[in-house]
Amino acid sequence: MDLLERVRQVRAIWNWLPAFRAVAETQHIHRASRLLSISPSALSRSIRLLEDRLGEPLFERRGRMLVLTSAGEEFLDAVRDSIRRVDDGVCRVTSGELAGSVYLLSASSVVDAFLVPALCTLRRQSPKLVPHLHRFSTEDISHRILGGQLDIAFGLSSAVDRRLSVDLLGYATSGIYCGPGHPFFGCNDIPLPAIFEQTFAVIVLPGTESPCDGWPGHPRKIGIYVSDAALACQACQEDRMLAALPDAVVAVFASQGSPLSITSEPAR
Repeated sequence: MDLLERVRQVRAIWNWLPAFRAVAETQHIHRASRLLSISPSALSRSIRLLEDRLGEPLFERRGRMLVLTSAGEEFLDAVRDSIRRVDDGVCRVTSGELAGSVYLLSASSVVDAFLVPALCTLRRQSPKLVPHLHRFSTEDISHRILGGQLDIAFGLSSAVDRRLSVDLLGYATSGIYCGPGHPFFGCNDIPLPAIFEQTFAVIVLPGTESPCDGWPGHPRKIGIYVSDAALACQACQEDRMLAALPDAVVAVFASQGSPLSITSEPAR
C-alpha cells in the first residue's frame, strides 16, 4: 500500500477514533456521550460507521454494556498508541521541551529509592514537567496503563500483561541488615550459622506469607511480616531483628538519620 492510500485510509476513519476510544473505555454509550458532549445517537452512528468501514465488529452487547471483541481490543491498542504519539508530538512542537503532566507508578520503596532522585533531576532540567507519582495494586497496573491513566510503571517484576512493553532497567543489590539495638550492629562478616539463629523482619507479597526479599530459602525465625522494604527498615530500627534489605533503601534511611548496619556481604 503506497503512502497516499494509507493517508486516505486513515483520514476516512480519523474523526471516529475519539468516539471509539471513549466507548471502549467506558463500555457504555451514554457515559461516553457525556464525556464527549455529543448525543448517544450520534455516538452510536460513529461506531457503526467505523465498524462498517473496517469490516469488523468491534463491540458485542452484553446487557447495557458494550464489550470489545478481540478485533476491538487490538484496534484499541493501536488507537491509544496513535493518540499518545500525536499528543507527544504536539508537546514537542509547541514547547520544545518536556512539559505537562506525566503519570507514573512506583511499585515499592526499592523503586522509590532510584526513581524519586531521578525525577527530581529531570524536574530541574525540565521545570515545566509535572510528575504524578502513585502507588496502585499490581492488578490495577495493566488496566491503568492501557486506559491511559498511567504513562509508565516501575516495578520489581516483569510479569505483566502481554500487551504491555517491558524493559529491564537494572539490578538492585541487597544485604542482611540490623538496627542499632541489635548485638550485630557495627559488626561485619557475621558467620551464617549465627545469622540463621536470629529473628527476621520478612518482606512478603501483600496479603500473603510468601517472602519476596531474595532470601535463599533457608529456614529462619519470623518476627514480623511486612509488605515493603521501608517497613522492614523501620522494624529493624524498633526491634532486635535482622532483615534482607535492598542497599538503596537502607541508604535512604541512613540519609534521614536512621542508620542500619550490614551483617553480611551484599548479594544480587
